Amino acid sequence: MRSGDADHQPGNFMSNKRSSVSGFFPAMLGVLASLTVSSAALADATLDRIQERHRLVVGVLLSGGPFGSIDPQTRKPKGVNVELAEDIGKRLGVDVELVSVLTANRVQFLQQGKVDLLIAN
Repeated sequence: MRSGDADHQPGNFMSNKRSSVSGFFPAMLGVLASLTVSSAALADATLDRIQERHRLVVGVLLSGGPFGSIDPQTRKPKGVNVELAEDIGKRLGVDVELVSVLTANRVQFLQQGKVDLLIAN
């Protein structure tokens, strides 16, 4: 057996492991690059939609506590989630529409386009 032949034998575990790992990283980079591009495209489309209608639709959890609840006197949403949504709308220069979401439906609301953004602790 010549020097270096052991690395190329079919039963050599380290050689097989090295070749699978070396093929894995380029494949993962390709997947990550495509996800980044598609995520950026989705974000651009969402921002375009917000600017066109001059309104940001934000899903917020209003389950109580300092993050989000309904003010008993005014019956309006209040809390950190609400303040953050209003600040984002102000920075974008658009009105804000708050949509109360639950833990069980918040992701579906985002996936279905019922909300543009989730602020749900």
